[in-house]
Amino acid sequence: MKKILITGGNSGIGYATAELCKAKGYDVTIVGRDPEKVDRAADALKVCGLVADLGRIEDIQAIAGQFDSGLDALVNNAAIAKFYAFRSTYAEGF
Repeated sequence: MKKILITGGNSGIGYATAELCKAKGYDVTIVGRDPEKVDRAADALKVCGLVADLGRIEDIQAIAGQFDSGLDALVNNAAIAKFYAFRSTYAEGF
C-alpha cells in the first residue's frame, strides 16, 4: 500500500485530497495544527492524524521522523495567508 502525507489535511482541499487518496487505496496520514480538527477529520476519514505546526522546524523534524521508512507521496497543502500591499512587500519578509 502506498503511503501519502497530506499537510493541512483536516479541512478544505487537504481534506478532499485525503478523502480521494483513501478511496484510491492509499495509506493516508493528515497533519494539522488544531488537535480537535485533526482528530475529527482523522476519525471521519479513518486515517492517521498528526498534530504539528509546520512553521516550527521542531515539528517538521518530528513529523519527518514518523516516516523513516519513506513516503510514496507528499501533498504540501498547509498554508497561512498573509496579505500586504504590493508596494510594501520585500524578499526578506518571506
